[in-house]
Amino acid sequence: MIRRARMSNRNIIKDSTDDVGIPAYQRTRNSILECIVTAEDGKTSGEIYESLPNLDPRRVREALQSLKGMKLIKVEKCRCHSTPIYYKSDL
Repeated sequence: MIRRARMSNRNIIKDSTDDVGIPAYQRTRNSILECIVTAEDGKTSGEIYESLPNLDPRRVREALQSLKGMKLIKVEKCRCHSTPIYYKSDL
């Protein structure tokens, strides 16, 4: 089941980008980073899911964790301190 989801995710991303030489996980990260950068006031994970409906939510969560680990995005809590909002890092 995981393999099937990975294959469908790879095909969707391959169709949406021009460079096929980049691995699927890197293309997923790039599309999520681009989505976050275009938002002026950041995006929640729900807004990212809505912006990229063709991507598997699990792959989106994995990519967000990876981007946080590489310090390419920063996370701040909303004013009620429950929802994380993702911003482009200032680095």
